[in-house]
Amino acid sequence: MLDFYLIHDDQATPEYPEQGGLEQVGGLDEKCFKVLKDKKIIPGNLDYYTDFRWDTSLSKQIHEHIQESDLKTDSCVKTLVVLLDSAKHHKCGLIAYCD
Repeated sequence: MLDFYLIHDDQATPEYPEQGGLEQVGGLDEKCFKVLKDKKIIPGNLDYYTDFRWDTSLSKQIHEHIQESDLKTDSCVKTLVVLLDSAKHHKCGLIAYCD
């Protein structure tokens, strides 16, 4: 599972979530991650097994791309939208750790 946590843009990237006291907001399984990459929602250079971080601006861009598309009904897209909505609400970016 790829676990997503809220992180402020000015916060240093911790090696693991507990180190930074990060709040988990959800996750994506490998199947959904692949679906989202295939739909060009998740950038193609990202790997499921490698931790990555999206700042507030990138999270917002991905969210806007989804809202402007006809992809909103896909269950994997809906899962990602929940994560992005949480980041938007908290004015944070997202960081993902593969467990």
